[in-house]
Amino acid sequence: MFADNGPGIPEENKRRVFEPLFSTKNGKGSGLGLWVAARLVRQLNGHLRMHSRSESINSGSCFSVFLPLSPGERLC
Repeated sequence: MFADNGPGIPEENKRRVFEPLFSTKNGKGSGLGLWVAARLVRQLNGHLRMHSRSESINSGSCFSVFLPLSPGERLC
Protein backbone atom coordinates (compact mmCIF):
# COMPACT_ATOMS: atom_id res chain seq x y z
CA MET A 1 0.00 0.00 0.00
CA PHE A 2 1.21 3.50 -0.85
CA ALA A 3 -0.55 6.50 0.65
CA ASP A 4 -0.14 10.24 1.00
CA ASN A 5 -1.96 13.13 2.63
CA GLY A 6 -1.79 15.44 -0.38
CA PRO A 7 -4.68 17.23 -2.08
CA GLY A 8 -6.18 14.02 -3.47
CA ILE A 9 -7.32 13.30 -7.01
CA PRO A 10 -10.30 15.28 -8.33
CA GLU A 11 -13.32 13.23 -9.44
CA GLU A 12 -12.85 14.23 -13.09
CA ASN A 13 -9.34 12.68 -13.09
CA LYS A 14 -9.99 9.47 -11.13
CA ARG A 15 -11.15 7.47 -14.16
CA ARG A 16 -8.05 8.49 -16.12
CA VAL A 17 -5.14 8.00 -13.68
CA PHE A 18 -4.24 4.57 -15.13
CA GLU A 19 -4.31 5.77 -18.75
CA PRO A 20 -0.95 5.98 -20.56
CA LEU A 21 0.42 9.53 -20.89
CA PHE A 22 -2.19 11.05 -18.55
CA SER A 23 -0.61 13.62 -16.26
CA THR A 24 -1.65 16.75 -14.42
CA LYS A 25 1.94 17.83 -13.75
CA ASN A 26 2.22 20.18 -16.75
CA GLY A 27 5.24 18.61 -18.40
CA LYS A 28 7.01 17.45 -15.23
CA GLY A 29 6.24 13.78 -15.76
CA SER A 30 5.69 11.27 -18.52
CA GLY A 31 2.27 10.10 -17.34
CA LEU A 32 3.44 6.50 -17.53
CA GLY A 33 4.09 5.61 -13.87
CA LEU A 34 0.66 4.38 -12.78
CA TRP A 35 -0.04 2.88 -16.19
CA VAL A 36 3.15 0.79 -16.03
CA ALA A 37 2.49 -0.20 -12.41
CA ALA A 38 -1.07 -1.31 -13.19
CA ARG A 39 0.07 -3.26 -16.23
CA LEU A 40 2.79 -5.09 -14.27
CA VAL A 41 0.38 -5.98 -11.48
CA ARG A 42 -2.17 -7.30 -14.02
CA GLN A 43 0.52 -9.44 -15.67
CA LEU A 44 1.07 -11.04 -12.26
CA ASN A 45 -2.71 -11.72 -12.01
CA GLY A 46 -3.08 -9.07 -9.34
CA HIS A 47 -5.07 -5.89 -8.84
CA LEU A 48 -4.10 -2.27 -8.23
CA ARG A 49 -6.77 -0.27 -6.45
CA MET A 50 -6.99 3.44 -5.81
CA HIS A 51 -8.88 5.40 -3.18
CA SER A 52 -8.64 9.17 -3.09
CA ARG A 53 -10.38 12.03 -1.33
CA SER A 54 -9.96 15.63 -2.42
CA GLU A 55 -12.02 17.21 0.34
CA SER A 56 -10.44 19.88 2.51
CA ILE A 57 -10.32 17.53 5.54
CA ASN A 58 -8.80 14.03 5.35
CA SER A 59 -7.59 14.44 1.77
CA GLY A 60 -5.05 12.17 0.13
CA SER A 61 -4.67 9.10 -2.05
CA CYS A 62 -4.02 5.46 -1.34
CA PHE A 63 -2.92 2.82 -3.86
CA SER A 64 -3.07 -0.84 -2.84
CA VAL A 65 -1.45 -3.74 -4.67
CA PHE A 66 -2.99 -7.21 -4.36
CA LEU A 67 -1.03 -10.18 -5.69
CA PRO A 68 -2.05 -13.85 -5.53
CA LEU A 69 0.00 -16.40 -3.65
CA SER A 70 1.76 -19.10 -5.63
CA PRO A 71 0.43 -22.65 -5.13
CA GLY A 72 1.75 -23.97 -1.84
CA GLU A 73 2.98 -20.54 -0.69
CA ARG A 74 2.11 -19.32 2.82
CA LEU A 75 2.06 -15.81 4.27
CA CYS A 76 3.75 -16.78 7.54
